[in-house]
Amino acid sequence: MDLQKESMQLEKLRLDLNRSKEEEDKIRAKIKSELDTALEKQKKLKKDIKSKENEIRDSLVEEYNNTGNTKMPGGFYITKKKVVEYDNSKALEWARQSGTCLNLDKKAFEKVAPELGLDFVEVKYDPKATIPKQINIEELYKEEEDLEL
Repeated sequence: MDLQKESMQLEKLRLDLNRSKEEEDKIRAKIKSELDTALEKQKKLKKDIKSKENEIRDSLVEEYNNTGNTKMPGGFYITKKKVVEYDNSKALEWARQSGTCLNLDKKAFEKVAPELGLDFVEVKYDPKATIPKQINIEELYKEEEDLEL
């Protein structure tokens, strides 16, 4: 065995391995940089989408308040969430006096309170705009064409 020749080959292999690792590190750094850029872009787009959705929801609720229409072109629609508002202490006092319970079960109370005719209970319906996953763009354009006629 030629120790000098074998040692040289070993050193060459080690150098090649180190170069390969350096090349891998460069590739990883480039990929990380590109990935970071893509993730930042996605983060910004998600923020922009949320902002645009809120803007559209506000417009749809305003349209509903003006017209009463719950279905809008493009698949948008309005749902009305029932909101029961009441004075908590008066509701608890009512529950105790009526013998219903010692503590107020808010969920159960809010289900039955609108039908009880209690003077301290007010029922409201808050409109909430729903944006479809897939907006029907053709329907939106058709609606505009109908307006022009």
